[in-house]
Amino acid sequence: MLPPNKFIDINKTYQRLQGKDVITTPKTRKSKRKVPIPDFLCDELREFISTRYMITPDERLFPITKSYLSHEMIRGCKNTGVKNIRIHDIRHSHASLHINQGCDALMLADRLGHEKVSTTLNTYSHLFPHKQQELVHSLESLQATDSPTPEPPSDNPLLEAAGITCEVSQTQDNGSDVTIQPLFGPALVPPNTASGKIIQMPQRKII
Repeated sequence: MLPPNKFIDINKTYQRLQGKDVITTPKTRKSKRKVPIPDFLCDELREFISTRYMITPDERLFPITKSYLSHEMIRGCKNTGVKNIRIHDIRHSHASLHINQGCDALMLADRLGHEKVSTTLNTYSHLFPHKQQELVHSLESLQATDSPTPEPPSDNPLLEAAGITCEVSQTQDNGSDVTIQPLFGPALVPPNTASGKIIQMPQRKII
């Protein structure tokens, strides 16, 4: 049984205009979506919410502005030696990670809220070619692991099932006789025959 879904419900758009919070509806139909999240992120959000005192349902969970977040990102990049990136670039990193994990364009478009799959392909097309090459390699590996056709067994399976080991003298296709000598076949040894004695079997021809 699969665990219950955990997701973030995106149904509003937030902006900060002239010092005021402005909340509107998403700009496109696809922008309104539910984005599944992993358990570890759900746990981190739950822990963060527990640190907020008396938070109300209509209150913002992250009471920070875009300019503050941009400033903190610049400071973090400088301290770590990482190239400066924009806030929106985190979204690109998220998409690139999913592509590297094998996510297809249609699923990624739904997750990012793109109205058309072509938008996703135009933005991240440079990341998809190597996935095609990986597909080719997987097909080649599948071909390489194909086992060869097994050769038919040289022993008689019926005699082996009876616990009899046979010595068969191979002959050419010239109609010559083939002698089969079972060794130590207790299932077919008459009661008055000593154990281990070789019993001569009737000769038969190869057809």
